[in-house]
Amino acid sequence: MSEEFICLKCKKSFKSKHSLANHKRWYNPKFRIDIQGEKNPNWKGGTYKYLKGYIYVYSPHHPYCNVKKYVLKHRLVVEEQLKRFLKPTEIVHHINGNKEDNRIKNLQILSKSEHSKIHSKGKNNGNWKGGIYVNNKKEYDKLLHRKIRARKKGVIV
Repeated sequence: MSEEFICLKCKKSFKSKHSLANHKRWYNPKFRIDIQGEKNPNWKGGTYKYLKGYIYVYSPHHPYCNVKKYVLKHRLVVEEQLKRFLKPTEIVHHINGNKEDNRIKNLQILSKSEHSKIHSKGKNNGNWKGGIYVNNKKEYDKLLHRKIRARKKGVIV
């Protein structure tokens, strides 16, 4: 029979030490979710890099911040230069394609339709498959699986 672990505060029982430890975190103010921003001991300076490569900056008073109170860094750079907030319909485009290069000379404000035109060049060609030119479906599948395997290993292709 497996051992049972009981929380001394609420008397709830758990099947493993690990589950009990996770439960206890809720009582520890160090790990409480309601401690946000710089006061949280897990604070990492207010920036993080999203999976797609974009950098987000903590900006809780920004009118267009996301639910977690973060804004895309390239939008903040352009707003600072223009001395106004960008409208949600204004898209900031990275000219050289590097999402981490947020220098003002690499950023360009576009409408959604202008931005779509830039990123759709070549897509009307039948050999265009999501950013990869291929001759046949077999070749595309190979490339796609190579990308997936690389991402699982943490390598960006």
